[in-house]
Amino acid sequence: MAVDEFAGQWEAIVLEWDQLHQDLDQWRAGLTSCHRSSVHEALQGFAADFAGVTLQAGSLPRTTITQELADILVAAAEEEEAAFRQLRDRWQPDDTALFEQVELRRSDAAQARRNVEDMSLELREQLETAADPRVKAELMEFSEAVDAVSDDWRGFHGDYAALQDTAVHLDPFTIIAQLDQLIAQFDAIVDAVSELPSVNATESMAKALLTEAEAEREALIAVHSKLQESLTAPFEAPPPHPIGGTGSPLDEMDAVFEESEAVLERVSGTIELLLEDDLEENWRRSRTSMSTTGNFSWHGTLSTRATGTGARPMAGATGPRCFRPWTGSTCA
Repeated sequence: MAVDEFAGQWEAIVLEWDQLHQDLDQWRAGLTSCHRSSVHEALQGFAADFAGVTLQAGSLPRTTITQELADILVAAAEEEEAAFRQLRDRWQPDDTALFEQVELRRSDAAQARRNVEDMSLELREQLETAADPRVKAELMEFSEAVDAVSDDWRGFHGDYAALQDTAVHLDPFTIIAQLDQLIAQFDAIVDAVSELPSVNATESMAKALLTEAEAEREALIAVHSKLQESLTAPFEAPPPHPIGGTGSPLDEMDAVFEESEAVLERVSGTIELLLEDDLEENWRRSRTSMSTTGNFSWHGTLSTRATGTGARPMAGATGPRCFRPWTGSTCA
């Protein structure tokens, strides 16, 4: 099972990771004098050892369903390694700030590792549950409903793109009127997402899609407000936001659409894996395909929406929040 293979390699990396922390702690506890050359030599060794941890994390199995887990660990390792490099390159006697930065990144990485452990256990349970014939029937019903919603959702994105293309030739009133129609169109999609079958096997995926749909609608309303603001600004003052063309608020939806498209793709991929009769063979095919194409850049997909900045923080990368792609939830 791909999850078991991932967990086995991950546990080996964690053992080396923890040993490096222990060695650093012991070295610091025994540091009674700060001879610059000996300290630099020790820090050089720690930085090199941690680069090896990062390299091993980068070699973790990346299937459709384990890639997000690998990305979390790689990001955490890279940030801790960067803190070690800064400590090696900038250390000065009596300056504890860089050591404090290493400890901060170490704490962040520990949280990321706990998140990955929780996520992998949850995923294994979900995969085991999916083997039940009744659950497969629920997944099939959910899959058909998601396919219909996805078609409408992507169709909406196409309609919005058409407005972006023609906006430069339209007057502001027409642009806003057409955006009103698009928002009404998307409201129907949000309603359809909220009505997706939500049982034990599909509840988490349905929640993820609804969270994304609601976030996209909020972004549409924000764009509409900016266009209205430009329309009602005093005539003697330049408009705060251009209505059409380059720099228009309409273009702010591009990144939002990329996120929702990625969520749709991720959910569809998870459904496909759960419905596959031979999960082991499906994972093997998926892994072979990804290693052949080099298509490892899934990640920006489900890793942004929990900070109020319009982008989800990358799961576990720099803080205690993470996003679980198959549950639609954050974990503290």
